[in-house]
Amino acid sequence: MTLKALLESNQAAVTEMIRLEVIGGAKTGEEFKAFRADFDAVHCLSAGRREWARAEELSAALGQAGRRVPSPDVLIAATALCYDVPLWHADRDFERIPQVASTFRTFWHPRHQPPTT
Repeated sequence: MTLKALLESNQAAVTEMIRLEVIGGAKTGEEFKAFRADFDAVHCLSAGRREWARAEELSAALGQAGRRVPSPDVLIAATALCYDVPLWHADRDFERIPQVASTFRTFWHPRHQPPTT
């Protein structure tokens, strides 16, 4: 299924951190407005105390395993885990998460190739 189909069928969601990463990357005021409007049309999974606590646990476990992952990605993964939804991504950092959270499910964006390591 394509992202467009998922969005049109209301089967896709974003997290607050994903919104921040994308909208914060706007290069112009018009791009900022367009990004915000696009994301306002998509369901957003909020990160509350439960998701932050899970992120802390993931971050500690990853660090203890020698597998550092940037904090924003840890929070995105923790939110997906808490909501029990898979994550569609194009970032190899997310491939480290299952080493400490076996129920974490990911799908690579079709325009990007997973790492071959």
